Amino acid sequence: MPGLDEKRGTQRQPILKAGTMSFDGSGIDCLVRNMSGEGANLEVESQIGIPKAPSRLALRATGSAGSRP
Repeated sequence: MPGLDEKRGTQRQPILKAGTMSFDGSGIDCLVRNMSGEGANLEVESQIGIPKAPSRLALRATGSAGSRP
C-alpha cells in the first residue's frame, strides 16, 4: 500500500535489475530499483554527466543486479 504522501497515479513494482539509461548520444549504467508505466527509480554511481532535462531518455533494464551490500 502506498504511503500517505504518495502522489503517483500508478504503483511502481520493485524489480532490482541492472540497466542503462541513454540520452543525447550517451549512456550511463544504473540500477533500476522499481518501475511502472509512468516512471522508475534509478540509482547511479554519480550524477555527473546526466543532463537535468535531456531531450530524450531511454531506459533498458538488462538483467539481475547481482548481490549488493
